[in-house]
Amino acid sequence: MEYMKEKLGSWQVGTSHTTDRVRFKVFFPNENNGLQHNIKSIQVTGDFQTELGQTAWDFTNAPSLTRTSHPEGEVWSYETPTDLKAGFYEYKYY
Repeated sequence: MEYMKEKLGSWQVGTSHTTDRVRFKVFFPNENNGLQHNIKSIQVTGDFQTELGQTAWDFTNAPSLTRTSHPEGEVWSYETPTDLKAGFYEYKYY
């Protein structure tokens, strides 16, 4: 399973212990039964949005993930344009 090598979920991009960009990733496998996922878009929302100058849990302005093809399906990802303070953030995909 090639997709197991992907860092999925949410994780810090760099090695800083105080601030760094964060990447969010989710994987959808190919359907064996011929059905397609038909997902048009995915957004990520959470309390981290305040670090981006937004309102926490703002579904209307939540960042959009970008879809890329993967040999076993699709990977959707988003990387924050700026560093976030190190710590625990709650988030969900929408």
